[in-house]
Amino acid sequence: LATHLRPGGREHKAHIKNKDISFDTVKDLRQRGWLLRYEGVELVQDAKGCRSYSCGPCQKKEGWYQAFQHIDTGKHEKAKSYAVGLPPRPSGKREQAEREAWSKAIDEHLAGFAGSGSSSSVGPTSGSTSGPAAASSSASSSLSS
Repeated sequence: LATHLRPGGREHKAHIKNKDISFDTVKDLRQRGWLLRYEGVELVQDAKGCRSYSCGPCQKKEGWYQAFQHIDTGKHEKAKSYAVGLPPRPSGKREQAEREAWSKAIDEHLAGFAGSGSSSSVGPTSGSTSGPAAASSSASSSLSS
């Protein structure tokens, strides 16, 4: 552990990079997580505890922190345009309700890290999410699994 956290060391630099990537992805989850189900993307956790995203339209699976990079690609947009069975993206009040539910669920989940000594407003995620519709409790419970 001491080697891992020694400032300037290779392991420390990797730790900081991974932490920053995780925090940035959590920020994206808070703002855009509600969109994942409409993109055909799920965040999953395997039996070993490894988290990843799974994209139905592209048949692609990578690290959870790469989900938003993936949905922003032209390849994903093209595959999504041919996909069958994706729910239509809501608009108006329903869209706003889903945005707020995701934001609230992430905030509630992160509040659990407040007592762990972290002073950051964004912390690591745990569990799996599959894109809750409009219910914050649904989002919150899937984040806590």
